Amino acid sequence: MLEFSDEMARRYETLFWRLKLKMISNYEFIRDLDDLLTEFMLRRLGYTKGQKTLKFNLLVDECGKQNIIWEKEVRKRFNKIHMLRTRGLHRLEREIPDSEILQIALKTYFAFQYVNDYFEAQCEKTVVLSGKRYRR
Repeated sequence: MLEFSDEMARRYETLFWRLKLKMISNYEFIRDLDDLLTEFMLRRLGYTKGQKTLKFNLLVDECGKQNIIWEKEVRKRFNKIHMLRTRGLHRLEREIPDSEILQIALKTYFAFQYVNDYFEAQCEKTVVLSGKRYRR
């Protein structure tokens, strides 16, 4: 098990392991992941509690514009997760194949691993390149 330092990445890691250990259903994983992704985007965009927010797909687009979610594939995955949650909520279609959940879970895990590494790197004040130390 990796240990993420970013709070949102740690929360995703916990959710990932709860799914892997079959402590939650596939739909519960999608529902909780959708909540986590929404909170992740709102925090990174600087929204405050009680402030009116954009619809989910517009939040994803705004995160893309501000280079918070810079890869198009990751933005598509965020929207797919939200679509699965919405489909389960409104149409009660809560049966999601294990193979699909596994792909979503692993790719999202890698995305949070990248985010964790990125923000950890931003805390570094100096970098060593070719034996020389540089300030960031």
